[in-house]
Amino acid sequence: MNSTHDASSFHRGNSLTFFWGDPNERLRVYETERIYRSEHDPEKPPKWTPGDSYIVLGAIAGLIAGGVLGAIGGNHYFSLAGAFIGFIVGIIAGGFIGASVGSLIRKKR
Repeated sequence: MNSTHDASSFHRGNSLTFFWGDPNERLRVYETERIYRSEHDPEKPPKWTPGDSYIVLGAIAGLIAGGVLGAIGGNHYFSLAGAFIGFIVGIIAGGFIGASVGSLIRKKR
């Protein structure tokens, strides 16, 4: 994705995101890449398998439950600063636990 610049532009060289000339050039380049991009692009994420929704739902439920329980527990023991720290720790722990539970449900079904 090379861009060309005229003599009046202050930026010269190959830039992925900087187009001084035609303002629609970037849109044309992006549209061309979107249309002609290979189906086997190495940057694409893998396709979803049927049980992946259990993992996502378990992680979301764990994030919510962990955040709420962490905030309540932190507020009870350490006031407002503890509520914030408990919320963050609860989100992290709840996400891991929820994804693990979702993975177990996926394997059993």
